[in-house]
Amino acid sequence: MPYDPTGIKIVTFVLFPEAEIAGLRASIVFASPDGQSYATREFAPRLRLVSNWSRHALEFLGFGNLSHYLRFGSKNCRGFGVELRRRLDITRRTSLQAA
Repeated sequence: MPYDPTGIKIVTFVLFPEAEIAGLRASIVFASPDGQSYATREFAPRLRLVSNWSRHALEFLGFGNLSHYLRFGSKNCRGFGVELRRRLDITRRTSLQAA
């Protein structure tokens, strides 16, 4: 059942931590001379910090994707990213947004 996360209140911001964890086991008969299977673990953390101000808005987003192959370490990968978004309310109907 879907739900709306409440987040963790930090002064005038709300923090939304998330993580996806996965495991995979597959056969690589065509890619491996000995026809053995391989296993991998994946971890995708994500942190979103959102302001809860009555006017204007600020949002920080940090995310990553890490893969760890148990047998083929040369295939491991790591990716990270950061985003910043800002909204300035000029009037009730006009705002300026930047990312």
